[in-house]
This record gives sequence, C-alpha cells and structure tokens, in this order.
Amino acid sequence: MNNQLKRRWKMILLIESMVFIIISIAFAIYITHIYEQYQYNWINHMMQTAKEVIPEEEWKQIEEKLVQSFIKEGEQKQSFPILQNYGITAENINENASLHIYIYQIWAIEVALILCFILGNIAIYVHFQKRQNKDLEQLDKYCKEILKGNYTISLQDENEGNFSILKNDIYDMTVMLKQTNEFLKKKNEDTENLIADISHQLKTPLTSLNMIHDVLEMQNISEEKRRELLQEMQKELDKIAWLIKTLLQIAKLDSRTIVLQKQQESTTEMLEELQQNFAPLCMQYHAEITITIEQKQIICDKKWTLEAISNIVKNAIEHKSTKINIQAIENPFYTMITVQDNGEGISKEDMPHIFERFYKAKNSKTNSLGLGLAFAKSIIENQEGRIEVKSSKEGSIFFIKLPK
Repeated sequence: MNNQLKRRWKMILLIESMVFIIISIAFAIYITHIYEQYQYNWINHMMQTAKEVIPEEEWKQIEEKLVQSFIKEGEQKQSFPILQNYGITAENINENASLHIYIYQIWAIEVALILCFILGNIAIYVHFQKRQNKDLEQLDKYCKEILKGNYTISLQDENEGNFSILKNDIYDMTVMLKQTNEFLKKKNEDTENLIADISHQLKTPLTSLNMIHDVLEMQNISEEKRRELLQEMQKELDKIAWLIKTLLQIAKLDSRTIVLQKQQESTTEMLEELQQNFAPLCMQYHAEITITIEQKQIICDKKWTLEAISNIVKNAIEHKSTKINIQAIENPFYTMITVQDNGEGISKEDMPHIFERFYKAKNSKTNSLGLGLAFAKSIIENQEGRIEVKSSKEGSIFFIKLPK
C-alpha cells in the first residue's frame, strides 16, 4: 500500500474518530442534562405529592428528611416506607417512566453509531486490502513473465510508499537482469568467435608443420634443405607458442586475473629501455626511434605498459615506418604518450577494426595474427586508460592516455 493511500486512510479514520468523539460528548452532555432534569422533576413531583397528602404540622417534621433522602443517590426507594404511611405508593410516581425509555433509546443510538464506526473502518480496511491484493497479483504476474524471458513489460510506479519502492526495485532488478543476460550472451558469442578464430589461426601453422614433417621423412633431401626445413618448423612453432601466450594474457587481462601494479615510474628510463629493446629490429629495417619527454614521471605498470607501446612500435616498423617519434606529454588530468610514424597509414575501412582481435588490415603481412594492437588496448584499458588513433597517407599517430 503506498503512502498516498495510507495518508488518505489515516485522514478518513481521523475524521471518523473526531466525529465519533464529538457526537459521544454531545450525547453524554445531553443525557446528563436529561437525567438531572429527570431527578429534579422527580423530586419536585414526590415533594408535591407528599405535601398534598401529609398534614401540615407533620410535613414540617419530615420535609427536610425527605429532601435529603431524595437527593442522595440510591436512597429514593428508602423514602417509600415513610410515604406509604400516608398512602403514597410506587405506582403514584411512575409518571416519568417514559423518560427511562427515552434514555435507553439514546443509548441505543450511540451504540449504533459505535457499530457504524467499527463497520466503516472494517470496510475501509477491506477496500485497501483488495487494492493491495490486486497490486500483489500484478506483481506476481510480472515476475512470472520475467521468468519466461519477457522483459518488455514495464512496472515503473511514480507513486510513493514501500510497495511502490518495491515495484521500482523489481523493475530495476529486471533491467539489470536483462543487461546481464545480454552481456552473457555477447560473451558467449565472443567466446565462440574467439575459439573459431584460434582454430583458424592454428590451422595454417599446423598445416605447414605437417607438410614440413612429410618432407623431412623423405630420404633423398640434402642436409642443407633439412636444416632450412627445421628452421621453418621452428618459426611455425614459435608462432604457435606466441599465439597461445598472447591469447592467454589477453584473456587474463580481460577477466582481471592479472592485476597490474601501478606506481610512479621515470618516463625517461622507461622509453629509453624501449628504444634499446628495438635497436636490433631498427637496424634490420633501417628505422629510427626518437624520444621527446615533457612529462618526467608516469603512473603505470612499467612492464605491461612497455609491452603495449612495444606492440604499437613493432606494428609501425612492420608497416614500413622509417621514423618513429615517441613523445610523453604533460597534462593536468592524464599522462599522454604518443607514438607517431611515417608508415603506410591505415585506410578508412580498417580504422574501426584495428583494435579487434585477429583483424588483419589490407596491407598486413601474411604472417600477421592481428593480435598486437588488441593486446595493447587490453593493457591500457586495464589501467583505466584509453588508446586512440589517427591516420593518413603520411602515417599514423597513436594516443595513449593514462590517468594520474
């Protein structure tokens, strides 16, 4: 039952109670007045009757005694023996018997009013109980529909009160349940897609390994060819190992199994370490990495943040970038690291998908697995950061924003 109905019910009960009390007081005053008038008239009648019958000389002796006995409650009957000596009996004073009947009628009316008051309250209670039962039936029907998977029914209630709060809470819980089911459904779809992608990615190296194995079993191949095939086999095995390791790391990051330890690090030391790690690859591809540092300190997990930036740099080098500039920019709200290259750029068609797992752009290498940028995104977002990209024919620029 909501507060509005409760207030209405309380107001009705209050008005009924006040009316009942006023009527009761009025009846009590009226009955008291009638009774006093009755007593007064009765005494006068008795005295007048007695005075007419009793001789005057005797009247003066018993008058005061009779008045006192009439006034004292319950002693009127004690006066009858005195009066009977003069021939006055109870039948002589029953003229006011109708007054008793009138008083009884008044009391009957008051009792009837009390019964009406009680019955009215019972009727109000039954009415509101029916309203509450109706709401409960509606709530029960709604819950059954939810159990059937029907989330389209609205149960929002703009009234006030505990029952309305309960209805709104159930509605909010329903919305949350719907969102959870949609989230789990999407997760199941993502898991199915992930398994399909893993199967597809593993299929190519496994096929290559089977072919190499068949060739190695041939007896007429040279030792030099055998070594080449073994090296090729090792590459394919390394690719499988890297694929499995990366997928496990991404899965752990997404499920928050891996907790990144954020602490204050030297931006200079971190980026110089990255520059040294890429020195051999830069020599191989004739690329150059330059560092510009404005923000001296950064709050992050150094190991994983380096992994994320490394994936971006590696992706840039593989796409024919010869100049890569890494810059740490100072900002009142976050630390921003930008990775800018002069490579092939990213097409408009590929731009919305480059952070998706196993997505390969048109200009990707044949041995690319499409996990590097997805891995980088998981690492940055796991630190409550964001990663964005802009690209043109002159190259691409990645923005990594980590909160302070």
